[in-house]
Amino acid sequence: MRVTGPHPHPFSRREKGASRARYARFHLLWAPRVGALLFLLAVALPATAATVVVERALDGDSVRLTDGRQLRLIGINTPEFGKDGAPPEPLAREARAALAEMVNGRTLRIEPGREAHDRYGRLLAHLHTDNGHLVEIELLRRGFGWMVAVPPNVDHVNALAAAEAEARTARRGVWAEPAYDARPAETLVPSDAGFRFVTATVRSVDDRRHAYYVELAPRVVMVIPSRAWREYFAGQTGYGRHPRTLVGRRVIVRGWFTAR
Repeated sequence: MRVTGPHPHPFSRREKGASRARYARFHLLWAPRVGALLFLLAVALPATAATVVVERALDGDSVRLTDGRQLRLIGINTPEFGKDGAPPEPLAREARAALAEMVNGRTLRIEPGREAHDRYGRLLAHLHTDNGHLVEIELLRRGFGWMVAVPPNVDHVNALAAAEAEARTARRGVWAEPAYDARPAETLVPSDAGFRFVTATVRSVDDRRHAYYVELAPRVVMVIPSRAWREYFAGQTGYGRHPRTLVGRRVIVRGWFTAR
């Protein structure tokens, strides 16, 4: 599942006052069920697939190309480097080093997303190595990040989720790091902003025009776009036709937490 303020974008507007600052929204990240037979390390590309030359890895999930563009890998989120003097998150350096080892100075095949750019103007794409493997899958298998699924860029989500499951089962990387354990929703504070796993018992669901507002704790809300619920959750095993079926149930959600 994904988080704003569940897989895309956090809110940027801030409100004054400590009592209001704890209000946050989580965007639902689609977490599909994965079977072992869906774990495909190599993904077929058209014979005419375009290539790019990578200058260097910027962090664990984005690179700079030699033509000056920045590319954000689809389907993965990795630990962040600190801003404004803050220290990097655990394993941020290791994730960047792992990506750099695979891509720096190399010509790789590119598979642009159905949505080709993010709100920062970065190219959204998968990168394929010479043997056809997805770079993102290798990072997930080694435990350097978490699978995220942001429609419409979900073409390889089953393979990505299976790679994450392998790392989670083996307790590799981020899955062995206590800093990334799921947090109770009621303990979140503004300084917790960023990608989080959160646990909660759903308190209520507010059905609005284009989204469902799922209350996880006082002033902590997960927002599920109505279309996303209909396309990816409604009627699936474990979910009812309406998010109200979640009320009273214990859930774990992942996504970007933003205080407002």
